[in-house]
Amino acid sequence: MSENNQENTRPVRKRLPQIIISAAVVLIALVVVGFFVTRPSREYSAAEAMLAEGRYAEAEVAFAALGDYRDAADRVLECRYGQAMKYMEEGEYAAAIELLTLLGDYGDAAGRIPECQYLLADRLFQEGSFLKAAEAFEALADYEDAAERARESWYGHAGTLMDQGQYAEAEAVFAQLGDYGDAAERIPECRYKNARLLLINAQYEEAEAIFTDLGDYGDAAKWVQESQYKQAVALLAAGDYTGAQAAFTALGDYGSAADNVKLSRYMEARLLFLHGDYAQTEAIFADLGDYSDAAKWVQESQYKQAEQLMMEGSYDEAEAAFTALGAYGDATAQVLECRYRKAQMLLVQGQYEEAETAFKALGQYSDAAARAEEARAAIEEKQLVTTNRIEVGQMPVEEIPEPVEVTEAPAAEPTEEPTAEPTGEPTEVPTEEPTEEPTEEPTEEPTAEPTEEPTAEPTEEPTEAPTEEPTAEPAEELTDEPTAEPAEEPVEPTAEPAEEPTEVATEEPAEESTGEPAETSETDENSI
Repeated sequence: MSENNQENTRPVRKRLPQIIISAAVVLIALVVVGFFVTRPSREYSAAEAMLAEGRYAEAEVAFAALGDYRDAADRVLECRYGQAMKYMEEGEYAAAIELLTLLGDYGDAAGRIPECQYLLADRLFQEGSFLKAAEAFEALADYEDAAERARESWYGHAGTLMDQGQYAEAEAVFAQLGDYGDAAERIPECRYKNARLLLINAQYEEAEAIFTDLGDYGDAAKWVQESQYKQAVALLAAGDYTGAQAAFTALGDYGSAADNVKLSRYMEARLLFLHGDYAQTEAIFADLGDYSDAAKWVQESQYKQAEQLMMEGSYDEAEAAFTALGAYGDATAQVLECRYRKAQMLLVQGQYEEAETAFKALGQYSDAAARAEEARAAIEEKQLVTTNRIEVGQMPVEEIPEPVEVTEAPAAEPTEEPTAEPTGEPTEVPTEEPTEEPTEEPTEEPTAEPTEEPTAEPTEEPTEAPTEEPTAEPAEELTDEPTAEPAEEPVEPTAEPAEEPTEVATEEPAEESTGEPAETSETDENSI
């Protein structure tokens, strides 16, 4: 029996390995099939776990990988929405708006976009970015109180512009705000500060126009005058002395305007002096009275006029002008020079007696004594020639000898103003024929016949002609102004009108003209 059992079990033992292997294969197949069959479910569950943990970005990727498995596509949108809400909580409003925009009409995503925009605008406002905040609130149109917040932001932007010194731009923003807050009251403040800035930038006319338009706002009236004052100072600095004088005069007693009226006239007179208008210069300086060194400039102007008269040959008028100047500069020496030149002119014109008298009156001035002798020699020569003519006129016509020509050339008539230099030779005697001839021949020979022909030479000739010009002759080139420099330009006042502009001091001209004639040789001033 036992042997039968053993024989029956032997085939089973032989098949056991095959059974185990087959079972293992089946098991492995079941495991593999189960793994792939249950994979989406497992990934879905993992994605749900990530979503629950707030890992929206990872969950969105996981659900997106599941494709159309169950509601994976909807869960993708849920993940985006959750991420958008997370961005909102973290203040990342721009990122939240981007995701909510992608969600389209999912849930309340569209309604959440304005909320994010509002919160973003508010953040910009809190950060002081008022311009961006204003633009963001305006984009929200009627959302909650966005319109009011937009005006509030614009008001803040206008304040920022004022802080930056952009007053004109701030004024424009306040004007757009209308009756919002105190915007209307801030407009004149902007205009006032803008005018002050223009004044600092030397835009005086624009500043004056704004201050004038502000009327009685603050101290605008005072700044109107300050603007006008600075314009007058600018005219003075530019050399427009007439315009500056008118502007300072219109300012009345404002600041140092009255003194600058005189300064403008003073500078105008100095300019006229440079241009050689000495008569007008004298009139202005005389009208200025004791202002600065005007009195000295009056004398300098008179001196220049006297010089002009002397150069023109108006020696009497020049002498009177130099005499009136008294001891100013070298006026006393110029009086003698005028007399000397007049005597010289008389000598050239053949008025020998007057020339002799004038030269003698000059005493030892220059070579006046030699010139007086020269005039006397010319007088005697003229008398001798006249005597010879009379004697020649009594002789018969056929016995009248031919007159001998004078060695000198005929005297030259002055065609222009007489020169200031002496000729150094006596005036030549004309050799004209006798004016009448005897109407009939005399019956007898003249009792006396000239022993020699008239020579027409002067009885005494100066031993030596002057070799140089009179030492008292003034320098030919005279400068147009004294050595003093023109008065300095006025210093502009400070920006505050309370401080008066600094008055400019002027320098004194030299007491003597720069065109002083050369020193004379022991001039006898008492001969004047």
